[in-house]
Amino acid sequence: MEKLISIELRNYTEKNDALNLIKWLSDFDVIQYMNEDQSMITTLNNILNNKQELLLTYYLNQNQIFHMIDLNNNPIGFISLIPYKNNVYEIVIAIGNKELWGKQIAKHVLNNIINYIKEKLNGEKIIAKIHYQNIRSINLFTHLGFNKIYENDKYFHFQLTLKDSKNFFLERL
Repeated sequence: MEKLISIELRNYTEKNDALNLIKWLSDFDVIQYMNEDQSMITTLNNILNNKQELLLTYYLNQNQIFHMIDLNNNPIGFISLIPYKNNVYEIVIAIGNKELWGKQIAKHVLNNIINYIKEKLNGEKIIAKIHYQNIRSINLFTHLGFNKIYENDKYFHFQLTLKDSKNFFLERL
């Protein structure tokens, strides 16, 4: 019998999540294409060392909407939405558990987040900055309908306009 899997997003963060975030953000393979501020590791360690775990969710949601990605109730990554003006959100996603890379988890999560941004946040556009060597992410975002709008020496900048994506989700699921 095939085992059912359950992928969930949750917006609260616990001590175990912070420990996983520190581990993932310290792993070169995980962060090599990311633009995350490494000071997050120091702050998370300070929160944990001062036994202020109740501040984790607050800290991670100060300037963004932050969710842990759980697979069968185990944290495996994170996703954040950084609000810009005019209902535009930048999206950052990381599957920190490297054993799960290439398993379509990010695709599933992104489909749900795109719907969430469109339906619940009334978002109009989603942007993503993807390192030019991150072929998996480039292919994923392109498959999901994002268009490359420009590039610099380090990143491709992708955009999805949500008003034009009415039938998008049915076609690609």
